Amino acid sequence: ECSKLSLNVSEIKTWASDSGHDDDPLLAEEIRTKVLPRRGIFAKPDEIMVTLGSQHGLYLLSRLLLNNQTLLTVEEPGYPGIRKLAQQAYSPVHLADVDEQGLVAEQVPEHSDLVYVTPSHQMPTAVTMPLARREQLLQRAKDNDMIIIEDDYASESNFMSQPHPAIKSLDTDGRVVYVSSFSKVLAPGLRLGFMVAPAPLIRQARKLRTLISRHPPANNQRVMGLFLSLGYYDQALRKLNQEMA
Repeated sequence: ECSKLSLNVSEIKTWASDSGHDDDPLLAEEIRTKVLPRRGIFAKPDEIMVTLGSQHGLYLLSRLLLNNQTLLTVEEPGYPGIRKLAQQAYSPVHLADVDEQGLVAEQVPEHSDLVYVTPSHQMPTAVTMPLARREQLLQRAKDNDMIIIEDDYASESNFMSQPHPAIKSLDTDGRVVYVSSFSKVLAPGLRLGFMVAPAPLIRQARKLRTLISRHPPANNQRVMGLFLSLGYYDQALRKLNQEMA
């Protein structure tokens, strides 16, 4: 239904032209006002960017933040994709253990520049990091001037229960970059996600994205915006929660 609505003449006028740096305004606003608040995140419009899924966001961040002088701490065991990106950027990597509460904050070296973490559903153990550990990790990042990359790739499956607040929601210094995706509720082939970060970083990410792919397909963005605005996304979440309960 949303795909058909996007083919109305009035809708086509909104997405048929090249938008340059910009995202679909409907989708961006739906993410800002409906999706992010469920994770406790309240962002300004210039702090949000649509991506081609979480992996796209991680790639952009690796190009902007990693080099041979930056130390990246990752989870062990952890997501291999971030390690490959660090390898491509010639960035040294430190492995921090994962226990029954997720990444062990004490194992993050004080001289780390960045920490990559999957707190909602740790990859691959599926452990959920409790609030106290999230606060501890954020405090360690503050004390040692680190950036936290929070990959909330499976956040949707937490929406309908009582999820812990995202680490990004606890951040008052702009040092947490939040990456997420719509893939787990809809379809991995859709390749739509989003990134939340301080406005200067988002501006640089947009410039880099433009050099790679201009922007995610505008028609897909508009369909997803309609899917959110008409309440179908909420319905999908409820059905998912019922099936997994």
